[in-house]
Amino acid sequence: MLILCNGHAKSGSSFVYQLIEAVVTRTGHPQPEIRKRFLPIRQIPRPAHPYFADFAPGDAANVYSNLPADVLMVVKTHSPLTPDMAELLKQGKMKVVYTYRNPRDAAVSLRDSARREAHLPVTKRRFLGIDTDLDAIQVMANRISHATHWLRNDSVLTIHYQEIVDAPFDLAQRIMTYLGLQVDIIPFLKEHLLNKQRIQEFNV
Repeated sequence: MLILCNGHAKSGSSFVYQLIEAVVTRTGHPQPEIRKRFLPIRQIPRPAHPYFADFAPGDAANVYSNLPADVLMVVKTHSPLTPDMAELLKQGKMKVVYTYRNPRDAAVSLRDSARREAHLPVTKRRFLGIDTDLDAIQVMANRISHATHWLRNDSVLTIHYQEIVDAPFDLAQRIMTYLGLQVDIIPFLKEHLLNKQRIQEFNV
């Protein structure tokens, strides 16, 4: 099964991705090896982040068709909902967890992240072009239309940022129920919640 972790910028999607990868890995599906075998290189925009992929129309269906039925593969993406994704969701062949946040708060966090990395070389900056509050607001406005399609799909598990902050243990259980998995995820949560600096999306 293909499991996509999606969400707009600064919504906590990286934390949720790491949580889901930890859950799936603990069920005997080592993700780096699986992605290396079944995720096409052409869909990975940043080689340093082989867990992140872009999906054009038809890509999800192609990846699913090459994925053995008994293999779980977790991929992070910010791609919009495509017709083949919608069909895979409808047929129960793919799971999607989508995180979202108040757009105003996300824009403030986005601008703050861009400001804090301004001293870095251009090649190492993740938020190029976000030089003003208006830039951050425009980025979020462009993402909202994508978010709407995901949030309105009944087959998608949607997670608000505040759930991650207020009740991460309950959230982990909700995710596992959605995926149909049960493992001991407490060690992962303790490790990451005791050091939130490891999860950039917790930046306010």
